[in-house]
Amino acid sequence: MNVHIVHDSQKGNGKQIAERLAAEFTSRGDQVVVGHRTELTPERVAANPPDLLVVGTAVRKFVTSPPTKKWISRLAAGLKRQNGRIPRTAVFFTHMMPDAMLEGRVQRLQRHLSEAGGIGEVYAEWLSGRVKAIPGPLVDGALEQAAAFAAKLHAWAQPKT
Repeated sequence: MNVHIVHDSQKGNGKQIAERLAAEFTSRGDQVVVGHRTELTPERVAANPPDLLVVGTAVRKFVTSPPTKKWISRLAAGLKRQNGRIPRTAVFFTHMMPDAMLEGRVQRLQRHLSEAGGIGEVYAEWLSGRVKAIPGPLVDGALEQAAAFAAKLHAWAQPKT
């Protein structure tokens, strides 16, 4: 399976989660590309659509990262131009709030992905990358949760036969 993991890390927490997810996918034999949204551009992803796209974003000052939302819109436009499709997507968030406070933000981002065009199923669950304080570190156990999330995501994202 071909997996792309894009993150919007400023302090390194999202990058840590993305790299942990990548390690888990790689250990299962997947081909993985990881990058910050400025490196793993929407145009690059649209030109070679993966089987699974994982989008990591941050909540800063109670707002989901606007550049991530723009990245998704640009991806949809690129997929349309290329007549491309990404069958499955999932999301993770880095944040400092209780997880329950993020549910609305998660649902909006998942809906944004599902309505963007060129994107198939969006995984219903999400990964929380909560930090202890700004600028970090991640709370204890966050990277282990990322590994468990990757295992479940890997099983879900397998091509259906």
